Amino acid sequence: MIAAILGATARHRRAVLTGGVAVAIVDAAAASLMPSDGPVLAVLGVLLLLGLASWLQPRPAEFVAQPDVPAFGSPVRAGPIYLAIFVLLVAAETVGRLLRPVRLGSSLDLLFSAVAMSVIAVLSVVAAWRGLGVQLRPQGVRVREIWGTLTVPWEALPVGQAHRPADQPPTLRVAYARPELVRRRGRVAKETLPTDNIDAQFLADAIRHYVRHPEHRAAIGSAVEYRRLRDALADR
Repeated sequence: MIAAILGATARHRRAVLTGGVAVAIVDAAAASLMPSDGPVLAVLGVLLLLGLASWLQPRPAEFVAQPDVPAFGSPVRAGPIYLAIFVLLVAAETVGRLLRPVRLGSSLDLLFSAVAMSVIAVLSVVAAWRGLGVQLRPQGVRVREIWGTLTVPWEALPVGQAHRPADQPPTLRVAYARPELVRRRGRVAKETLPTDNIDAQFLADAIRHYVRHPEHRAAIGSAVEYRRLRDALADR
């Protein structure tokens, strides 16, 4: 049951986030008129539990084929979506309190809190909406983070790339044969790839496969190539 809810949330993340924004707007208007901590606290508790359940699930050893990019992308997980809605509701409550015509002496503190929470909420929604993570593209590996992007051409990776973590670290370390080819925009790590939404060993195996088999890179993104990749990794 919980797994089905988490999966549906991830598949329909933009609809869920749109609904969350609408609820937050209504909640801010209601909070400006009267206290409503009880129902909101209950909703926040449910969001926390669902987010915790999402992060406790094993990271999937799979990609999502994105033929329109084209790319194989790391799957979207429900955790960031619940986090975004959680922060949205907290920001809405803070803005609602700010709009109440009472406690004028604390309005400056409330203003600071409302602005800070609103900025955090916007960033969280943008991150969940975009579905950040790692992509394998015909040209190389691309990382999309909220603060920037990292582009690693296949030619920048050594043919002998064989680092496969023994466990499931939060990031996957990478070595470069030609670091001058790597392109970074914004504040994003250059020596590691995020693995918070994909199995680190699976990601390492897939990268190593395309480093060693350049003849298959052009087909990345297609369903046929994804099946071939899965079969090749299973045989290994």
